[in-house]
Amino acid sequence: MYVKDDIPQLAIVKGVVIWFVAVVGLLANVIGFILMFQVEINFPATRLLLRHQFVCDAVGCVVVLAYWISFYIDVPLALLQGTAFAALWSSYYTFWFVVVLSSATLAMLSLDRFWAVVLFRTYPRDSKYYTTFLMVAIWTYTVLVTSPTAIIAYYTRNPPNYSIILISRVHAVFVLVFAYLTPGIIICLLQVKVIMVLRKLRKINGPDKNNYGRKQSTTDGVDSNVNAISIGIIAMIVTNDFALVRLTELRFTFPIPSYFTIPYAMTKLGIFHNVTKNNSYGDLSATDILDNLFG
Repeated sequence: MYVKDDIPQLAIVKGVVIWFVAVVGLLANVIGFILMFQVEINFPATRLLLRHQFVCDAVGCVVVLAYWISFYIDVPLALLQGTAFAALWSSYYTFWFVVVLSSATLAMLSLDRFWAVVLFRTYPRDSKYYTTFLMVAIWTYTVLVTSPTAIIAYYTRNPPNYSIILISRVHAVFVLVFAYLTPGIIICLLQVKVIMVLRKLRKINGPDKNNYGRKQSTTDGVDSNVNAISIGIIAMIVTNDFALVRLTELRFTFPIPSYFTIPYAMTKLGIFHNVTKNNSYGDLSATDILDNLFG
């Protein structure tokens, strides 16, 4: 059974757009990762973070496509009711893990660029310990933020436990605010500051008439690379916002098998207390969903 869609043509258009954006994003990240070996970036930590970002975003595109496909195929009931599937997939743990990992990488990349440009005197440019710390911090932060999603999903598979339900609601708000929205705003502000500092330095210094040859062109090249990185970081934040919003809207507007609808999944996880007649989860309205979540 599928959820009725008022405008099937619109659903088709949205589906084509989602696939187009995801496939183009995947190809762009693969190409970007390859080109990173051709671009001269004299900051080891920045170079590693950029490559890590391309890998995270490429994996994210694959995960989004995998979720899309899972909405339309008949998942075996045994797999659907399995503990691992419920905790790692139906709970969107896999999706959120990639999202938080990408956001954390962007945050570290933003802080790294801010430190290197604005507070350059103390920047540990060639420190291997600094580079190692960045990667450990990114993965540790991601695991700590996303692990409760899988743990909550595991424990809410039993009859409704209202303590767990409350924890799940608080955790959802925590992830949205502190692992996505707040870092995104901070990242954009830091990168705007970096761009402003670079432009201010160019105006103050002006063209170097005595050394306008190789030295000046090299300096301009470095400034252009740093400026491009900052603009790219802001663009990635906007793109990630778009992808998250589109996937969220997808879950509420597209035809989805009845056993994989949001109400059904929430009922299986113990979040929903009420079930409509004949278990017709797809007929629940937005009001029903909000009442079950917060009422």
